[in-house]
Amino acid sequence: MKSLLHKIGFLLLLINSFINHAQELSIPADNSVTLTTNSSLKRKPLGSYYGYERSAFIFTKDELNQSSAISIQGLSFYCDTINSLIATNTPVKIYLKASNDSLFSVPTIYSTEILNSFLVFNGSLSSSQFSENSWITINFNSSFVLPVNSNLKLFIETNAGGAGNESSLSKGFRFKTSGVKKFQYWQQDQTEPVGAGTLDTLRPNIKLLYSVASICNGIPNPGTIQLNDTAVCKAASTSCYISGQTNATGITYKWQQSIDQLNWTIISQSGNSLQLTIDTLTYVRATVYCNAIDSSITPVVQVNNLLPVYCYCANNLGGNCSGYSIDSLSIQNTTFAMSLSGCENNAGSHYSYYPPLGAATATLTAGETYSVTIRQTGNNYSSLWIDYNHNGDFEASEWTRLSINSVTNGVQTFSLSIPATAYNGSTGMRVRSRNSSFPITNTQSCTNFSSGETEDFMVSISGGLYIGIEEPNSLKHQGIIFPNPASEKIYYQNALVKGELDFLIIDALGKLVYQQKSTHQHVSLIQANLSKGLYFILVKQNSILLQSVKLVVD
Repeated sequence: MKSLLHKIGFLLLLINSFINHAQELSIPADNSVTLTTNSSLKRKPLGSYYGYERSAFIFTKDELNQSSAISIQGLSFYCDTINSLIATNTPVKIYLKASNDSLFSVPTIYSTEILNSFLVFNGSLSSSQFSENSWITINFNSSFVLPVNSNLKLFIETNAGGAGNESSLSKGFRFKTSGVKKFQYWQQDQTEPVGAGTLDTLRPNIKLLYSVASICNGIPNPGTIQLNDTAVCKAASTSCYISGQTNATGITYKWQQSIDQLNWTIISQSGNSLQLTIDTLTYVRATVYCNAIDSSITPVVQVNNLLPVYCYCANNLGGNCSGYSIDSLSIQNTTFAMSLSGCENNAGSHYSYYPPLGAATATLTAGETYSVTIRQTGNNYSSLWIDYNHNGDFEASEWTRLSINSVTNGVQTFSLSIPATAYNGSTGMRVRSRNSSFPITNTQSCTNFSSGETEDFMVSISGGLYIGIEEPNSLKHQGIIFPNPASEKIYYQNALVKGELDFLIIDALGKLVYQQKSTHQHVSLIQANLSKGLYFILVKQNSILLQSVKLVVD
């Protein structure tokens, strides 16, 4: 009897092992060559000729042919083309969701398509992972449970950024016709695509790696929320996702947001990933349910707004700087001296942003006049704006005309007067060029041009007005941060301020990286663990800004 029980137990283990063993499903079964001259289609879904490429697939329940819920753990695409210009690394995201759709009836918006989807892969693919005439496998960070009798939607993003990092066909993939439009793609340089996609009956061949899904039981592991951004521009969208949670049949999600961590509002999105628009400091959490009964809650995360000076218009600026570029630019008697060597970005929006480091930044004194020297590669108009009031807009009153015509490769010098009413601190400076046949007016800091280029920098203003301080000359605002530069401990010293202070640390990109409340008396220790770089420490009391101090961590 005991021997029989052992045999039955062993047989059950074998059956369970077989059921849960990873299996492969090829769609279509035929992986033979299909010819096309459409490189946009051929490089999908993992090419990165454009800065931002998106692909969407539909697989029907008949194609999947599954009799139970399955746990999808990875996928493969057949690569049959590689050239020497393949990118060293390409950032990739993969989303999945169940759907009732059996085809794309009309072109759609990508951000709408991926609502309520599950982020299953977030990482980079290296060139060494691609071999010609072989299946390229991507194992997911998190598995996805597809209910029985459901169609599957698959979304793949490549996010090289800028104008892309490959040729039009550095890597190509095999595909077949699905008979109807079950494939859609989007592609755009500089910024993520926002328009409708392109539909096609041709669809890349795929292998899905899966096993029979388990059923959740008891209190699930909620995992943790991973943020794509800790701060974004006001009214901008961002996304986040849950990792490390229980993945099984019966797992569902309820997202919530709050501005005070006391009153929570339900967000009507149901996947493990979330698309969110941020207007103010926002707290986010998710409840993970097993069979709508047992549940657990993720730790709370927060997303803040970037300072306005990091949110200037940078999309749809147009241009064509070949022959109309800014070749070099300097502000005399300052550190600002850019040797740009012609057009820095002769693609997409013809826009370049330079971090505030070395010769790409300067400290300008309010009330002073400087000489600006510019060299251009053609006969151009050129203009300069500085955001003196730090409101995130380059306004007409902040405009300085440079050239109305320029000698090709000739050097010209113009005056730049910093108003006495300029606000202190870091702010934006924009320089634009344009064919001299078309003037640049003071209201055209964000206008789409057909020629020229746009270059953005950050500069600091000193000797001007303080932001948000009623008594700019009061001694209570003259505390010091020490040591500066710092390497370990950071202190704030001010004998004229007592009580509770808020310390906020902003990095060079405008992101809030640390926040602390302290009961201050003479000296406070700021307990931030910062990596090397440039930061700004904001000191507040009762929501009033007392000081903004630049800090260097070395």
